[in-house]
Amino acid sequence: MSFNVELISKMRNGLYVLVAMGCLAFSSCSKDSLGLDSAIEQRAATTQTVKMSLGLNINPNRENEDIVESGDKFKAFDTQNSKIKIKDGLNKFIIDDTGKNTSTPSKRGHIDMEDLQAQAANIKFYLQIRKGNQIVGSDYATWEYNSRGKKVWRLNGKNINLTGVTPGTDKLEARVVAGGNLNVADNKLEVPSYISKVVEGDSEVEFPIPYASDWLELSYDASKTLYTIKDDAQIKLKPLGILVVTTFRREGKGELNGASLTGVRFVTNSLYFKGHYTLDASDKVPFTSTDEHVKTPILDDVYYTATFDFGKRITVGTTPSPTMVITWAASARKSRSTGWNTSIKATQNEKALDKMFSAAITHVYAEGVQKDGVALTKPNYDVVPIMGTSVPFRDGTSATFNTELSVPEPMWLGYLAKYTVAADGNSFDTSHDDDKVSLVNWKVAREFLNGKTMPDGKTYYMGNTGLASTLGHYFSVFRTDDNTSTYMTMMTGSSGRISYVRATASNFTSWLTFGNKKVGETLYRAMMQVYDPVNAISYGLFGQDPNAATTNRRDRSQATSTSIIRREYAWPNGRDKYPPGRSTLTSITLGKYFIGNIYTPIYKLITGDEPALWASNEATKNKVQRYIPAPGRYANTTEAEMDNQVPVNTQRIDIHKLPLYWYYVYENPQVNTLAGWPRFMLRLKTLKTTDSDWNKTGLEWKQDATVFDQVPIGNQDPKKPNYISGGQGGNVYYYGNESATLPAIDFNNNFMWMALLPYSQTYVGDSAD
Repeated sequence: MSFNVELISKMRNGLYVLVAMGCLAFSSCSKDSLGLDSAIEQRAATTQTVKMSLGLNINPNRENEDIVESGDKFKAFDTQNSKIKIKDGLNKFIIDDTGKNTSTPSKRGHIDMEDLQAQAANIKFYLQIRKGNQIVGSDYATWEYNSRGKKVWRLNGKNINLTGVTPGTDKLEARVVAGGNLNVADNKLEVPSYISKVVEGDSEVEFPIPYASDWLELSYDASKTLYTIKDDAQIKLKPLGILVVTTFRREGKGELNGASLTGVRFVTNSLYFKGHYTLDASDKVPFTSTDEHVKTPILDDVYYTATFDFGKRITVGTTPSPTMVITWAASARKSRSTGWNTSIKATQNEKALDKMFSAAITHVYAEGVQKDGVALTKPNYDVVPIMGTSVPFRDGTSATFNTELSVPEPMWLGYLAKYTVAADGNSFDTSHDDDKVSLVNWKVAREFLNGKTMPDGKTYYMGNTGLASTLGHYFSVFRTDDNTSTYMTMMTGSSGRISYVRATASNFTSWLTFGNKKVGETLYRAMMQVYDPVNAISYGLFGQDPNAATTNRRDRSQATSTSIIRREYAWPNGRDKYPPGRSTLTSITLGKYFIGNIYTPIYKLITGDEPALWASNEATKNKVQRYIPAPGRYANTTEAEMDNQVPVNTQRIDIHKLPLYWYYVYENPQVNTLAGWPRFMLRLKTLKTTDSDWNKTGLEWKQDATVFDQVPIGNQDPKKPNYISGGQGGNVYYYGNESATLPAIDFNNNFMWMALLPYSQTYVGDSAD
């Protein structure tokens, strides 16, 4: 919505400004000018009276209306309303889950132009003149309407005082303000409470919508002793803020039949809902919010929240309910999100990441959700938004949130086996204790590379290095050194709180599938891993979508469901001191409309990396958990027994310290060159039982230079703390100073047995047991 204020040419009896106002864009008219009765020399401290003749015209397009009594005196506070029509948007439709338009129109709010013209005689206009950063003159009054048979407003020959102005020397600019709750005495447009209304179907509401033009530069004609608009520029009187229409529907899934809600809650860094505009000499009319808000601890980004109650309960169907919430909001004037720069690691500095993470984000949440009269707790709509957008809202627009109660995909963590595989490969262990977890021989482990059906009837698969990263068993998960590295970037909030984040694309993370739904990086995020060094906890954010790699959905994550995971470590050598030891993984779903990141408020105004989120019973009521033991490794195995299920000597070392597990490396040429057992497993995964290499022994594989790097004696890396003399194979994982969880280890006989925690394509369960 914009209101064009146009300047028209000089007329015989005076100069005037033609202002066209409407709901969307209004046509230009011409030129306008401000005339001085006489050329008066002015000094900085003097006040003089000038006469101005101005005209305003409203283009019959859209609207603005006001119901204020006319008068010559300034009133301390005036309210001027605009009538809003709610109707189908022009070529605007509800979108489906693939991001395509349906045949259902999307509602929009439009200012009623006819009503505005009917109220023409009552409209007051606040004219301000500025010099530099100071207001030097103003006038607030109704103007004559249709005085010459034309539908224009005119201020004819009104005396206006200007202070400290020297004609022809000082640069002057003019601005017009109208509507809203105008406090002239304090130079404010006030929004003391929410401007909202619950309506049924196509309706009309009256809101105190404020309007303001940009500043228009004036030029002085000494020969005519008058001011005119410089270069015949066009003025646009625009509505301030955004008209927000919120509609409600649900997915067609049976578990939502009978679902109802009593209100809606916004959490946003892009909108304000109450406060005031300050009518000073600023270029933009600044807004001061009085909404409940929080500054996020790492990004220092400010999020605001507002709740709108329906005053009743509405039951939603698969098409938008006739009940809608109409709201006015002010724009926070956020910028659009900055794309990920993953090509040059050196560019991943804190400043660049701030721009990526502090993008415009708005989430909408349902309040009081029930099903058939009983509180609906799964999905957990306290943390699962019913709409999200990254649109940076602009003044003078109408926006619609077509919200949807949806059922998130089951969280990928719930597809992971609850217990490690037993040594025989035909059952699972029954304990999570580090020293009771089985170490599985490589020949047993390879049976899970392409799936093995277990006694519970589910088929389980060995994970790849992408799963290793999500579980915290690969690089870019946490840090234990004092310096940033190329793999994680340090972020510091104004409070001094520090966080490390992985913010570049990763060739080590593949698209995983759980329940035949792909899991991986999502829109605006590239391999997002966060480590909190204060609490020594790491976090990951992941999305699920069978078409996530190719489907581009408008203004929200590509994922049909997004979840956040928290990894708590035992730290056997002390908090934040390598190695991490066993871990407890907790995950909560954020649904398909979450478009933020780990530093974004997730529950009310609490971000994903704050302990308060995970301590909240309300936020974690549907959590999924798994325990990841640290079983260590065998200490004294021989080459002769490398193919046995269990070695003769079962003594272990590094129990409670190293979580060593079988994985195969993601099939990527850039990654396949990395030595170690993930590449070993990849080779085995590509073999058929009829291939000659299938029958190779463990010793033969160990000596295969195409699988394990050969490390000549004397060239071992002294940084590898677990290097064993005579070992072969080069590095297996990254060392701690590259922000990995596991060190570089030279491969030897003992590493032919490790723990195996596979996943299924069938959901296993929420609890860790």
